[in-house]
This record gives sequence, structure tokens and C-alpha cells, in this order.
Amino acid sequence: STYCTTCRMKLPEWDRAINGFMSNDNVDVAFLMILNTRNYNDVNTTLNHYWFNHPVMFDSIGAFMELNSLPDETMYHTLLLDADDRIVAVGNPALNPKIRDIYFRIINGEEKIDAPNLCPEPVTALGVIGAGDTIVKRFALNNRTATALTIQEIVPSCDCVSAVASSGVIQPDSTAMVTVTFVPDSVSGYLRRHIDIFYVEKENPERITLHGFIL
Repeated sequence: STYCTTCRMKLPEWDRAINGFMSNDNVDVAFLMILNTRNYNDVNTTLNHYWFNHPVMFDSIGAFMELNSLPDETMYHTLLLDADDRIVAVGNPALNPKIRDIYFRIINGEEKIDAPNLCPEPVTALGVIGAGDTIVKRFALNNRTATALTIQEIVPSCDCVSAVASSGVIQPDSTAMVTVTFVPDSVSGYLRRHIDIFYVEKENPERITLHGFIL
């Protein structure tokens, strides 16, 4: 189940994640999205707009939040329950492929290995930049392991950041380049943005960070 407090529900991402689970014949799991809102008409319009045909429950009085003492951080509002309604995992599988993998592994009993980070310089200072400027930075991913590493997904911290890799598979003793594009918003002051690179073979993602000051 997932408990949403706003209309920014990432419905296309949730649709893909849920359908991905359902495509596996070995997965026996059901999904329920619980929405804490009184704006039934607006949210229902959004659900219909995205053709979101999965189970949804409206909780206009916030009973679910009160009864379950959920933390303020929304990343902890998605719960994987077992057959006895006990929580066995927490995290959003729609926005984090590693959480999605954890859910699959809990359900199917699968295991996964880890590998060291690839980027030798994962943090870059941008200095003083202007609102609306387009900043492009390139980062090297050096695979010094004995096995090929496959980029599973690149997740930016916000819509103002995008990234693309020169190769989806990085062979041993090879290097791939990740091009990160950042267009700062109009809010002046210190900024910190990042992308998380998830690999099929790695347990944890590696993070590339941009920081600076918007004039």
C-alpha cells in the first residue's frame, strides 16, 4: 500500500512499476494506493487522465496516517506487507529501482551481489550561475571490476536535472561517460542537485552531485 498526500503522485511511474510486478507469474501481490485528500473530483480527473486503473482508496480524514503513525518523509509511505499484514519492506518501488528489486527479491527469495563505485570524481562545484542557465557536465564511469556492469536506471533528484550515459553496459577495464544537464530554477541561493545511478549488478546506487550558487 502507498499513502499519498498530494496530487503529484507519479502515476505513470506507479503504473509501470505495478505492471512490472504483475508481469511476473511468480509474483503473488496486490497493490492499493491510499490518498489523503478531500479533492475527490480533481484527483479522480488526474487518475482518469493517466488511465490509472489500479485500486485506489480515498482517505479524506487522514485515518490511515493517524492509525499507522507514518513519518513525515514521503519515501517511507510505501509499505510491502506479508500475508499476515506485517511490514517486511519500506520504500517507493515506483521511483527507486533498487527498492523495486528488494520487493521482488523478498517475494521471490532472490539474492544480489555488490560492486564498488565507478565514478572517481562524483562531486562538481558549479560556482555562481544564473537562473535559467543550461549547465552541462560529463562524468567518467570506470569499470575496474572483472565483470560487466549494466546501468539499470539513472534517477535525477528533480525535473531540472537530466542525464544520459554513453553506454548501457560498461565492460571490464572500460569507461562510459554520463552527461548531466542542469537548468536551475528561479530561486536564488545555494543549490545542491544529484543523480543516482543504479546498476543491475550493484546493491546500492552511486550518486553524482552538482552544487553551486544561483545569482
